[in-house]
Amino acid sequence: MIVIRTAERRDATALLDLKHTLDQTTTNMLLEVGERQSTVAAVETEIDTILGRSRSTLLVAMDANLMVGYGEAVGGQFQRNAHSAMIVMGVRGTHRNLGVGGGLLRGLTHWADVTRMERLELTVQQRNRSAIRLYQRHGFHVEGYRRRSLLVEGQWVDELAMARFAPPPVEGSNG
Repeated sequence: MIVIRTAERRDATALLDLKHTLDQTTTNMLLEVGERQSTVAAVETEIDTILGRSRSTLLVAMDANLMVGYGEAVGGQFQRNAHSAMIVMGVRGTHRNLGVGGGLLRGLTHWADVTRMERLELTVQQRNRSAIRLYQRHGFHVEGYRRRSLLVEGQWVDELAMARFAPPPVEGSNG
């Protein structure tokens, strides 16, 4: 059974291992093999920093003792963008198409609604159709195209800019 929970400092080693695994096994993430220079101590600090901000969160997906995915939302740090958070997600290849990405997105959108985050945004490679469909199922819409935004294995790759807006307040609520 997959459990989605807020990351803790003690997750740093597993999170770094997951990110290294993603770097090695998929071209859908930003970093290439060997490009990630983080240490466990740096990831501990990153977790502390993210969780120490009221406008950011970091979720992990666990299958028993194996971290199989993560979802991170980093909120704007200025008044003009404090209503918005950029999200990044990754799911271990062995656990794709098993509901892990959907669980992480449900967790991130619930967090956004509870914290009254008006906007979640992300970028995704245009060729990553399964991720695009997943994001659309969770209320994300394409806002634009970033042509030749990445160079992956010697080929230009376009990205889509996508966003999800908070649902309108329920009538009669204090929202």
